[in-house]
Amino acid sequence: VGQVTIVAGTGHPPFETFSGTFDMSYVDRGKQFCGHVVLELKNNERGGYSVTGTTSDADGTAVITEGLVTFEGDAWWVDEVLNGNDKGLKVLTTGKFDWSTHNFEGTWRASTGQSGRYTSFESTNVTKTFDSVPVTAVVATPVNPTFTQTPIVTAVAESSSPVVVATANKVTKDMTVGIGIKAPNG
Repeated sequence: VGQVTIVAGTGHPPFETFSGTFDMSYVDRGKQFCGHVVLELKNNERGGYSVTGTTSDADGTAVITEGLVTFEGDAWWVDEVLNGNDKGLKVLTTGKFDWSTHNFEGTWRASTGQSGRYTSFESTNVTKTFDSVPVTAVVATPVNPTFTQTPIVTAVAESSSPVVVATANKVTKDMTVGIGIKAPNG
């Protein structure tokens, strides 16, 4: 077999949920600060993810009051400080997630007018859950139409995703491929 291509889904990450604690740092009025952001993204069934969570940094503890992340990773959210000297302060964060590295690059703008870039924003404990992704096609391109061994193709996107197995007894120009979907634990 020359090439076997398994076509599935729409190209965006098929997350049902995405959550983790992100360590972040930023510069505010010339000083470096660090904090933590606990983010929870949930598929909103409208082409993106709703955002909830909390932040904890030099301004105090804040709750994310609204936000949206597209399947491509473009994001915005607003958090509001709940306590301390900055109680009531709102911060708008905008930027982009890199789904493969669990990093976020972006900027922040406070309701006071101060703004800046995040100098780091990354997580090492992301948890993802997935909705089922239908396999829409399996395309096999034979190098030698008389190839007689049984090719087996296995693709695993994430540990919680189903395993797709395609087998063929003989590869010919017009071939039919049997597809089996196995659960990760089965």
